[in-house]
Amino acid sequence: MDYDTVELLVASVLVLVPIVTISAMGTWCLAKGERRLPWFFFLAPLGSVLFAWLAGGLALKLFPPPYDEYFAGGRGLDLRGMIIVLGAMLGGFAGIVTSVVLCTVNLVRQYLQRPRAARPNPGR
Repeated sequence: MDYDTVELLVASVLVLVPIVTISAMGTWCLAKGERRLPWFFFLAPLGSVLFAWLAGGLALKLFPPPYDEYFAGGRGLDLRGMIIVLGAMLGGFAGIVTSVVLCTVNLVRQYLQRPRAARPNPGR
């Protein structure tokens, strides 16, 4: 397997990890939304930003680009490994979007579960 394939696989995993993790955490938080969801609303985007910032560099340490004499001599711009970094950044952004969607779903669910008399009626 060449490095391009490894790079695409690692980037794919880096995109999916925050989505799956935040979806699982959000589902767990929806069980007791009154207590857990404010923490989730704060910690999930923060964790996603940290993931986007740190995961790309860590993945490059684990899967470094192969040595190339041409690029090592300073004769060209070596962009191998950038897909891994972009995958981590895209995963962090997707984690933020996932947390916002889960919080919005919870707010809509809470609004619809309230009795009709307790809902504000702006039409009257």
